[in-house]
Amino acid sequence: MIEWCLFIYTFSGKGERLMKKKKWKKIFCRMLAVVMSILMMPTSVFAQISVDSAKKIDKWWLQNTSRKFSSFDSSKALTVKASYGFRLYKTKNSKFTVEEGKSCKYPTSYNGSDLKIKDFEKDYLWFKTSENSVNKIKVKISNMQIYQCNDDGSNGHWIKVDMVRTVSGIEKYKGQDGYIALGEGVTNTVYIGLEEVKTTSTFYKAGTTTKVSLKSNVTLKDIDSHQYIGVKASKVDGQYVSSNTKLSYKEDNGTYIYYANYDDDYDSQDFTCAAFIFDGNSFEYTFGRNLDQPTGQDQFVGSGQNMTRFNTVPPTKSVTDNNETKVTSNTVEHFGQDWTYNVEQVIPTGIPTAHRYTKFEFEDEIESCMKINSVKVIASNMEKEKDETSLFDIQTTGNKVTAKLKDAKGSADFYKYGIHTLKINVSLNIPANATQEQMAALKKQWKEHGHYDETKNVVTENNTAKTTIDSKTSTTNQVTTTVEGPKKTVSDADETNVTNNTVRSLADDWTYSITQKIAKNANEKYTSFAFKDSIEQCMKINSVKVKADNGKDVTSWFDVSTVGNEVKATLKNPGSNDEFYKNNSY
Repeated sequence: MIEWCLFIYTFSGKGERLMKKKKWKKIFCRMLAVVMSILMMPTSVFAQISVDSAKKIDKWWLQNTSRKFSSFDSSKALTVKASYGFRLYKTKNSKFTVEEGKSCKYPTSYNGSDLKIKDFEKDYLWFKTSENSVNKIKVKISNMQIYQCNDDGSNGHWIKVDMVRTVSGIEKYKGQDGYIALGEGVTNTVYIGLEEVKTTSTFYKAGTTTKVSLKSNVTLKDIDSHQYIGVKASKVDGQYVSSNTKLSYKEDNGTYIYYANYDDDYDSQDFTCAAFIFDGNSFEYTFGRNLDQPTGQDQFVGSGQNMTRFNTVPPTKSVTDNNETKVTSNTVEHFGQDWTYNVEQVIPTGIPTAHRYTKFEFEDEIESCMKINSVKVIASNMEKEKDETSLFDIQTTGNKVTAKLKDAKGSADFYKYGIHTLKINVSLNIPANATQEQMAALKKQWKEHGHYDETKNVVTENNTAKTTIDSKTSTTNQVTTTVEGPKKTVSDADETNVTNNTVRSLADDWTYSITQKIAKNANEKYTSFAFKDSIEQCMKINSVKVKADNGKDVTSWFDVSTVGNEVKATLKNPGSNDEFYKNNSY
């Protein structure tokens, strides 16, 4: 800011006053000319990073314990805490939008020269600097997710995040305008015709304006030909380069700067990369090129494969049935219903070829009184899923299921996805059309195994699973499935819904009631639903009705037959009777 002070003088003589007036007029004019020349000079939007004092990285760089050498070479790579191993994923519900600023189409030429914009850069959101200003260019990537855990891998969970990327600095070359493009990654930035751009990515709890702190990592690749980058976060807990790095380094007010002080242009070799692990609710990234001219081509330093290994995290287990999804405790409404165990193993994003696993295997021991209906492995990256069962050698020995990745080193498709889930569909091992004698034998077996509560007619199954990655085996949390059998009661003239009753006369009648819960609002409808009851031959069947839990008579929905005192009521259209699934039980 320029401040002006006005001084007023009083002189005794008229001639002297005129001379003084002319003299100060000349001084004022000269000062005004100087000020105007300063104001008319092209100015930068913010102070450009100076790399003049950046020092070639050597052993001196290791003096700070947070700075270490690592490599894409597995034998030279460091292994760091599991909590930093994960990056933000877009999901099926993510949207990439302009929050502030006027966007434009990507340019095809600049200053009379044709541009060859890369295909992936065409998907970025583009802005002209002539039509936008610093802190007024903002994009948002909504409904992202990231896996977070403790340093030892425990307490793993997914959190939903919105990321807002803001252009917080622009360095123009002698006032000339250009283009800036922002992608969906923390550092994905392109510029044309400028000297330097700074972006700030801020993380919010999805759907809110509440900032949320994340632990994550980034590896910046292809820093060459006089390019430089600077990063800043609340905590940069680790910085990594290769021992043969060609980069130079300096720090400036909490910004960590890496500079390629050479002319050569390389292609993703580790000596052109710098990696970081960080913790915070924002990540600041500056990118420029130390040349006294505007760039006539697109400038891009993108994120790449990891420079470090990360400790593996334990797998998690959940269970899904036809009206509950990925829970740790579920209720199955009848003995014939199936359910699915999900064993989910999350792996870090961007594992380089040399860091691929030597072994990756699922293992799940299913209780012997259960039946395994199907086994498959699904890969996911939040946006899409892929059946990758064919990549695995799946064995079922007894009721022990193993799924081993056939070619852990060579299966490139496997490492394109960060979430791998073993899905085992199971049910109680009950024969079709089981007789009362068979059910009695099964209930005895369930009771011997400690699963069956005879009083409640309920079976409870607990289950855990394991994964082995390289030589480390980890166990999941436990899930519990409660399988409810039908409830049978009897009512007479003076007793209602009891399990034992006494009638006053041989001529009196009584009513048996069989109550079966169903999966209300089921995602998967039943293929069949039927009641069966064998009545003693010495007894007479007077009537048969089916009622919903709300008291409505729905006998017309069923085919009812009574053959030789064997009562059977079969639902006519289980796949299309939507009204049936609006009740809790029958």
